[in-house]
Amino acid sequence: MGKIELDNLLNTRDLGGLKTIHGYKIKKKRIIRSGRLFEASNFDIETLTNDYDLKTIIDLRSLKEVDTNPDPVINGVIYNHIPIFEGSLEGISREKEKKINETERLIKSLSRAGNVYNNMKKMYPAIVSESYAKNSFNSIFKVLINNTEGSVLYHCSAGKDRVGVLTLLLLSTLGVETDDIINDYLQTNKYYEELIQEQMEFARSINIDEDIVNQIPYAQGVQREYLDEVFTYINNKYDTIDNYIRYAVGINDEDILKLRSNYLEK
Repeated sequence: MGKIELDNLLNTRDLGGLKTIHGYKIKKKRIIRSGRLFEASNFDIETLTNDYDLKTIIDLRSLKEVDTNPDPVINGVIYNHIPIFEGSLEGISREKEKKINETERLIKSLSRAGNVYNNMKKMYPAIVSESYAKNSFNSIFKVLINNTEGSVLYHCSAGKDRVGVLTLLLLSTLGVETDDIINDYLQTNKYYEELIQEQMEFARSINIDEDIVNQIPYAQGVQREYLDEVFTYINNKYDTIDNYIRYAVGINDEDILKLRSNYLEK
């Protein structure tokens, strides 16, 4: 398990090596989680296709996000657009921090957002509670099950919220320990730390109110409490993630066995 060193994609990770409670581990170079792929350089694409045998992409973004910034067309790679939310995703989304005008856009968004921490905690349960999202998860799992060779890469905008929740569901279904799932989720903060600091420094340099500056990490990073809201919702309504996968997402025992056979090894 670890970050894939690329030019422009800061939060792209191979989930291979994570161990399960059944004594297996995820095969390396089979499951990749990422942020926006449209920023990928030629080197990034070559690394993913040549070194990681990329065969399938799953784009979780809204149609509006895709229309604005479409993924690159990569020869020999199947592209699947399966948005988690119906319509446009409103709220805080991570833009390209390296550009000052994008940082200014983030600041304006934060100025309108109110308490970002609380808003994010409210948003996370929606990722698993809405009927549209449940149907999307079913489609995503079917793609994962049918991808029998090479790697599959799934991504949203920042690779932290929608991707974070999907990774929770996927890793749990594969049998990964909850603590390891949470640790993987929190890795985003390490990879975005420098950019978050740059954004905060820029905001202060143009005299943005400190209350807004201090909300940047809550918008651009992740918090354990965000994911806890997903656990709480699922536990209250379905008792276990396993039940959620079976009865809400519609993935049966045979599907789960195929998924594990596909991505796990001793």
